[in-house]
Amino acid sequence: MSNNRGSTSIPGLPGTAQYFIHSPVSNGLHKIDQEIKDEFKGIKLFSKEYYWTCTLGGILACGPTHSAVTPLDLVKCRRQVDSSLYKSNIEGWRTILKTEGFGGIWTGFGATFIGYSFQGAGKYGFYEFFKEKYTELVGEKTATKYKTTLYLAASASAEFLADIALCPFEAIKVKTQTTIPPYATNVFDGWSKITAKEGIAGLYKGLTPLWLRQIPYTMCKFATFETVVEWIYKNTLNMASQRAMKYLLKNLQKQPEMLFPISLVDLTKLLA
Repeated sequence: MSNNRGSTSIPGLPGTAQYFIHSPVSNGLHKIDQEIKDEFKGIKLFSKEYYWTCTLGGILACGPTHSAVTPLDLVKCRRQVDSSLYKSNIEGWRTILKTEGFGGIWTGFGATFIGYSFQGAGKYGFYEFFKEKYTELVGEKTATKYKTTLYLAASASAEFLADIALCPFEAIKVKTQTTIPPYATNVFDGWSKITAKEGIAGLYKGLTPLWLRQIPYTMCKFATFETVVEWIYKNTLNMASQRAMKYLLKNLQKQPEMLFPISLVDLTKLLA
């Protein structure tokens, strides 16, 4: 939109500013235009603030959500190690509550929260970073043409690094959850016991299987997300824009003081 001596243009129709005089409708369009500018002027794309915001978003998206399902994860891990331990998840929770108390069903919560917070920070932060860097590397035209490949490469690279941060805490979590009584009383106790016996390498024994699980999953997740979001913007928002324009045309016909030399029929064809 543009404001030129009290006139307002229609989005998608270059040069229409000259056809409108100052009116309640043009005032409304200008107000909407300014509100949109005010809303999105805060964070510049691919700036330091943008990356920090994405990183924080990753922490909030992964840390609390993964740790919230610790009781389910606990029973799952124990049943995977010994299928005869519990006949069902419900029996597992009942047994743990009876023998270990309410806190028992939250075994591994700390390692899960810390580990997946680090993983989320790396996953979301590095994903945006690699999207920008790979676009610069191959060029805007190629990146646009092969955008799905770009999403897959960026997400794989991001998850590769994110899992390095996650792996030590995943090791502590699994070892604590699958031993009865629990191997460690907390994250720091688990870290100390593993490193004292096996060194730092002991925290990374499961890194390769973790990569094989997490990287394909993350590639599918981000590529699907980007594709769905693009579809929503292309279809849903475009339809909403057309409805808004048709509403504007309807009101223009009720404004005799407005100058509108463009044929309504021609304009409707442009919106079809």
